[in-house]
Amino acid sequence: MIIICKVCRANHGNIQDCQNTPKLDFMHNKPRRKEIYIILAICTLMIWLSQKAYFISEVESYRFSKSLLDFMPWVGYLFLLFPIIVSVSRILPFEYEQKMVELLATYKYGRKMLLFVKLIVLFCVCAFTVFYFFLIAGIVCYFFYGLDDWTLNIESIGWIYMEMYLGGEWRVWEVLSFQYIYLLLSTFLFALSLFLVARFVRRNVYIMLVGGAVVLVVELLDKFFMRFIGQMQVGHYVSVIIDFSINSLVNFEFLNIFTLPQLCIGIIIGILLLIIVNILVEEKTVND
Repeated sequence: MIIICKVCRANHGNIQDCQNTPKLDFMHNKPRRKEIYIILAICTLMIWLSQKAYFISEVESYRFSKSLLDFMPWVGYLFLLFPIIVSVSRILPFEYEQKMVELLATYKYGRKMLLFVKLIVLFCVCAFTVFYFFLIAGIVCYFFYGLDDWTLNIESIGWIYMEMYLGGEWRVWEVLSFQYIYLLLSTFLFALSLFLVARFVRRNVYIMLVGGAVVLVVELLDKFFMRFIGQMQVGHYVSVIIDFSINSLVNFEFLNIFTLPQLCIGIIIGILLLIIVNILVEEKTVND
């Protein structure tokens, strides 16, 4: 039976006979993922240094719980975002960098299946990254302070950062569980946004630059430039940008603007909308 090759439009007895079919380099060469390991190592070291710099005095009680609860809202969100940016940038433009676009076009469900696989991988990357940094932060806090009672409520241990949003009756382990789920959803929302950008950028270096710039520019505006322009008219517009940035979403600052139910519903709706938009963009790409 003669097969019309979709790659070169010639007749072949077998699609493997096509000399123009892109080679799957990733099957022959070991993939390079050094930047992922480097950023994880750097962020892990920074966790250690940050906990050492903000060491809680021995006169205070429940130091382990307080330090772990404070970690993500105060500094951990930055260590969380950069590994996700690097990891996501390696996943998204895979078929373009491996020159597999033409090959996938020869399969009826090739690109659509790859899209759903990427979405699942994105979610797993976010889940693993958040879990990893909670685990590392827990180990570091244990090294400095030892364990304490996680069954006490946050009012009892004197942790007031989220008490006004969650209520003082929440137990320590419940707040940590909430932080994990919240960060998982918010980082997945950010990853889906990068996914959409990748539909047009298609190079992992540029995706890393875009994602890193979004995070770093907001941090510079918030921690440095607002000191000088805070009283100016332009400072009002800059503060709006900061308040509605991915940084404010991940470090729980959105709780100053929205109630907890509103925020959770908004994140879920945002995730669903981004998934739908990515699917529509992919279908348009396939049809073109």
